[in-house]
Amino acid sequence: MAAGPKYEYLWADGHKIKKPIKVSAPRYIALLFDWVDEQTSDENIFPVDEDGKFPNNFQAVVKTILNAFSIIWAHILLTFRKGEGPGR
Repeated sequence: MAAGPKYEYLWADGHKIKKPIKVSAPRYIALLFDWVDEQTSDENIFPVDEDGKFPNNFQAVVKTILNAFSIIWAHILLTFRKGEGPGR
């Protein structure tokens, strides 16, 4: 799975991997899903109590998550439009 030779996927989560590293598209997706799971499971970011307060950077975190998902969506769209998807 790849969007083509002119595309490269760089991953950095800011904690475990601070300097962006080049990864394959499947690895990027796996790392992203793991990172999103960590973010959405963090009760300091997504409070579960009625009285829980959202952090000041809540919108920035959600924006980062949605932006990353849009990159994956674009990758999948490009792959299938080129006829490289499963069953082709």
